[in-house]
Amino acid sequence: MLETLTAIVFISAIVFVAMTGKRSEDEKTDTNTSTNTTDVKK
Repeated sequence: MLETLTAIVFISAIVFVAMTGKRSEDEKTDTNTSTNTTDVKK
């Protein structure tokens, strides 16, 4: 029982980190595209 609980918490933590990591990567790409468009407008 304790092992399954630990496994569930461990997996959920990995998923949480993966989701937050993807979000930060998406934000980085969004800022990069916005800066690229502003450079083109100039």
